Amino acid sequence: MHHDTSNIPLDQGPLYLRSFISFPYQSTEQDVPVTAFTAGGPFSTKWDSNGTQFALYANGNPTPIYTDSTPSFDFPKGLQSTTTLVLEADNGQTKLYTYLTIIISNAVLTPDSITVSGSMINSNQLTVQQTLYTKANLAISGTLNLENNTSFKNIAVSLSSGPGIHLKHVNAGAVRATESSTINHLTVSDSITVNKASVAMTGGMHLIRQGQSFGETEITAKTDGFAIIFVDPTQSGGAQAASGCITYNNQQYTVNGIHLRQYANYGIPKFGYCYVPIRGNSKWKCSGNISGGSGQTPVISIYWIPLGGGTDSYEISAAARELASLPIQSSTSDSQILSEQWYTDFYQTLAKAMDKDPVRAIALAQQSASL
Repeated sequence: MHHDTSNIPLDQGPLYLRSFISFPYQSTEQDVPVTAFTAGGPFSTKWDSNGTQFALYANGNPTPIYTDSTPSFDFPKGLQSTTTLVLEADNGQTKLYTYLTIIISNAVLTPDSITVSGSMINSNQLTVQQTLYTKANLAISGTLNLENNTSFKNIAVSLSSGPGIHLKHVNAGAVRATESSTINHLTVSDSITVNKASVAMTGGMHLIRQGQSFGETEITAKTDGFAIIFVDPTQSGGAQAASGCITYNNQQYTVNGIHLRQYANYGIPKFGYCYVPIRGNSKWKCSGNISGGSGQTPVISIYWIPLGGGTDSYEISAAARELASLPIQSSTSDSQILSEQWYTDFYQTLAKAMDKDPVRAIALAQQSASL
């Protein structure tokens, strides 16, 4: 650890330099040398010399990190990597040198390239100054923070598995994604710009419950979206009524549907529908009731339409999901026409609110629903 080098004649002044050691930062036990520290961990150095001026160099840097007459020096911010310290002692006539290697047990590495054949675990922070390439998968369980000029050929932001880059969240100044890119949860603090591409306003329509009457069902929305009630009285009897109800944020939204009988063989179906905006990470409930005489009653359908793409947008119990998949009745031509009318009205209203082309919005919604 201690090496002395001198090129001066033996008859020149009695300059000496010895006992160059390192020890815990400003410790009182300075006679016990310690040469291994953690990155950024403070430590102190001292030496024994009769020199009048000292200079301390690090890793071949021609500029000294310390010049003074005191035979000691503290490193309050430590070092980031293993470093060789070179000490110079000067008495005005002669110079002596010695060196000391400080070992950093968890050094901050800056290699030109790294090849990892197995697993690499980074428990703190990984900083890439230029480009990060992955030939297979890059899995990040927390948040990926990106600065500007970040691009991906395929990006999938979700909790699922498969090719691409999988994250819970992406926070970035600019993200460019080409080819097939799916983002289930994207937080944009400023703006999002899409060139020569389409961004669907909503995902597909999900049937939550359907029937003439059913009890309250609770749904958890994982994303922002819309809960929709549609009451179809096409095949119901005279004076048969049904009502669907959505409860959200301590507020109930109810719509009715009924088949009015004015003459013996002629009736007027009165459809009912409404849509309620739901915030992500919140719960809402739905239920359906009937009233009136006996016979066939209107059919109540509850749908969920998430904003943006993705299929994992809500949670519901397995029993309720099974009930939702049971067909109640096939639609008549009148029912189909009215269904298309409220479907079109919903997307036209949403497109207007988002300053989108209504025709294009409906086409994208139908395309998303068919996936």
